[in-house]
Amino acid sequence: MHIVIWFLNMIIEINNYTKPKIGFFPFFNSLGDTLPLLKVADYYKRFGGDAIFYSHGGAYEELAHSRGFKVIKVKPYYENKNNTEIFSDLYFKNLIDAVSKEIEVFKKTEIRLLVTNINLSSGISARVVGIPLVVLFSGTLSIPYYKSNLATFPDNLENPFTCFIPAVIKNRIFNWIIVKSKLYTRFFNNVAKQYGKKPFTHYLDLFKGDYFLACDDINFLKLKPTADYPQENYVGPILSGTFEEGFPGNNDKDIEQHIKKPWRSILLSMGSSGEKNLFLKIISILNKTEWNVVAIYTNILQDDELPKIENNILLKKFVPSIRTINEKVDLAIIHGGRGTIYTAAYSGKPIIGIPKQIEQQYNIDCLIRHGSGIRLSKKYFSSRRLLNAINDIFSNYQFYERNARNLAKSLKEDDNVRNTILRLIEIINQDAKCR
Repeated sequence: MHIVIWFLNMIIEINNYTKPKIGFFPFFNSLGDTLPLLKVADYYKRFGGDAIFYSHGGAYEELAHSRGFKVIKVKPYYENKNNTEIFSDLYFKNLIDAVSKEIEVFKKTEIRLLVTNINLSSGISARVVGIPLVVLFSGTLSIPYYKSNLATFPDNLENPFTCFIPAVIKNRIFNWIIVKSKLYTRFFNNVAKQYGKKPFTHYLDLFKGDYFLACDDINFLKLKPTADYPQENYVGPILSGTFEEGFPGNNDKDIEQHIKKPWRSILLSMGSSGEKNLFLKIISILNKTEWNVVAIYTNILQDDELPKIENNILLKKFVPSIRTINEKVDLAIIHGGRGTIYTAAYSGKPIIGIPKQIEQQYNIDCLIRHGSGIRLSKKYFSSRRLLNAINDIFSNYQFYERNARNLAKSLKEDDNVRNTILRLIEIINQDAKCR
């Protein structure tokens, strides 16, 4: 009944507004970056809104096609097909041409607003066209997060020297540097100058857009609202929900039987962007234990790369609902993608997080601050460290589970898509009044 009432309220509220054409430009190589934009666009379309997608290509572009959206291919400003080095001279080789193409297609499709996550070239092209640019992304990459000294020193920068520096000191230095850094801005400023647009003042400006909407619960981040990042811009996490039905997979009966066996149960889930070698190493370690493990390998492994496993390991490519499984196991080992993090948070179970990159590290840190688990270093990962972390959580399980359940109770999720759609419409209306 609660869901029905919410749905009807959403129809009434959204139908009170005009619904102009909105463009969506997700990073289709990442499921975690694709699904929030796709879900917002899908709901907007259901209530009469006009939505169109732009794409640099990627494994999850087909999800937009399957939902009936028009998808326009746009030349990317990077050439690294594996996306292993996001920032390099090669990455920006085609920036000028890419901005030009984006300007052309945005004008042709006559969108009133553009929503993206990490398509940085749109920071120039959208402003040239004169449409608001909304970045719908992690609050851990927002300026307030760093100004609040919440960012920890990046795991991939650790070395024998930094390991001897107290964490409180190197964390504070890193936060100070990142809000001052002009890293990579020269690439974009050279192009912006050609179009007479104001330069980006620092590195974080590249991710800001005209409006930064955080796919986060502000209390989960432990942030306070500011003038530039007001409460209404923290629209809340947007999880995959019914989009999981688009993935092939069996029902959960075999999983139910597996985790009911004696000994503790563990979920290993590293989303679509997990690292193959690390995933296989964890499987190898858990293969020698008695814990019952459900390992979701998605696109991390091909079918001919599946390892030999003992009876305590159950390998699954996709599952109907990873959250349902997360709620039933005792512990989740995760990589730190935003969707994976919130799935774990809503599930109310402890985690061990092993981040692949800086955003994942900060997502995991949010859970750690709530006392819900342990973060391990990917750079210094070892069998001993993983097993010690698992034993620590299982030996103090009441403490970790209580914290995880308290966090789950504090999080909201019902209105997050509605919050986002209404905020986008407000932005369009504000822009129209300023013209």
